[in-house]
Amino acid sequence: SSEAFKASLDNDTGTAQVMIAGKQFVSASAQLEDGGWLIGVSQLAPMKGYLDVVGQNLLLILAILFAGGIVVVFYLTNYILEPLHDFTRTTAQLAAGDLSSKVKLNKHSEFEGLVENFNLLMDQMDTMRIDSLGSQSQLESILGSMNSGVIAVDNNNKIIIFNPFARKL
Repeated sequence: SSEAFKASLDNDTGTAQVMIAGKQFVSASAQLEDGGWLIGVSQLAPMKGYLDVVGQNLLLILAILFAGGIVVVFYLTNYILEPLHDFTRTTAQLAAGDLSSKVKLNKHSEFEGLVENFNLLMDQMDTMRIDSLGSQSQLESILGSMNSGVIAVDNNNKIIIFNPFARKL
């Protein structure tokens, strides 16, 4: 280590790196006001090993964070897409004629307002359909009880409804 001391004293910057017995040392020196010297020497090899361990730990931490990020992305994707899949399934059922289908409401979902409005719309459409069927039945009863022929046509003169007496004509 005396070689490291001498090297740092001879250098204008007060620092030096030297190889002693196959090991690398760094030394720093500064002259004190009273004429004495303050000299520090450290072996570099332990520091290199420490940096290797830090690098390995950093890679391990990054791998864990990456895996955790994938799990979070998967969870968030399912959390966001599940209501959309349910909405798609329900609209397919509605298109097939099942007006009683409802979109399941997941409380605290970003889609809560949309789902509530959609289900309300479906309830109103179902009520209108039932009312329409009731009105049609009532109209058919009235037309069936009449003793004169009644034929209803649309704007294109196409027959849309007629009663049994008109059928006999």
